[in-house]
Amino acid sequence: MNLRNKIFALCLVFMLGITCLNAQSTYVSDSTSSVAGFGGPMLSMGAINGNFAAFLGGSGGLLIKDFSVGAFVLWQTTQITDWNKPENYFNTMCGGIMLGYSFLCDKTVHPVVELLAGLGSMNSFLRSSYAVNRADKSQIYGIIPRLGAEFNLGNYVRIGLGIEYRYFGFMKHNDNFSSSDISSPSGYIVLKLGEF
Repeated sequence: MNLRNKIFALCLVFMLGITCLNAQSTYVSDSTSSVAGFGGPMLSMGAINGNFAAFLGGSGGLLIKDFSVGAFVLWQTTQITDWNKPENYFNTMCGGIMLGYSFLCDKTVHPVVELLAGLGSMNSFLRSSYAVNRADKSQIYGIIPRLGAEFNLGNYVRIGLGIEYRYFGFMKHNDNFSSSDISSPSGYIVLKLGEF
């Protein structure tokens, strides 16, 4: 694990720790908590260099009243041919922190805004090998703002639908790919399980 990843992990632990410390004082007198946990799978569908790209992953964290803070991870699940090396497949993944706010979350249907930000990698590897350790790798960062609606399906299930812009940038200059090749508007579906 390089220094940048260690610093990122330390910052993530620190932010979650501060959130947990602040959460201890959010209990109300009738002993119901305004802090709850959630987690579940998510699917994002957009494009990479004009090709359909699906990303599957998950997210989880804490709900503090109308705010959410947590972590996410997304993996590209579709096989896309590397447009610079047709004998290779192209793959991306990203993970990091997730911040969100739900408006009128006690309503059955309510709007939500979220921001996902993190680090990841882009890999180009031979179709025959699938060996990521032999891939051409580039470190990337992702910034994904989201706008959507959530549907409360009882006290323990929420389904979210919406739009996002998946922006991936390179940590270092890349001669073969540009950010516009791997960034795109997308749609997403998320399932949240927890106590809402």
